[in-house]
Amino acid sequence: MNTSDATRANREALPDIGEAVDLLERAWSQIELINMAAESGNVTGEAGNAIAWGCIAVQELLDRVKDAIRPGQEGGAA
Repeated sequence: MNTSDATRANREALPDIGEAVDLLERAWSQIELINMAAESGNVTGEAGNAIAWGCIAVQELLDRVKDAIRPGQEGGAA
């Protein structure tokens, strides 16, 4: 196996980290939209709190996944 064959094999075997990070960021944005919609719809009380804290929790999980797939990045920076 020459160098180009090894490079191609690695590329095919490993996931596209850039694409994975992009998908995570898009998911994070969708959670932000859910939270904004709840705020604009005047969802209050326990339901509003549940939506807000649920959105925060999911965004934190998405950030942890991003950190796990990009270990060289600190603080979730892409």
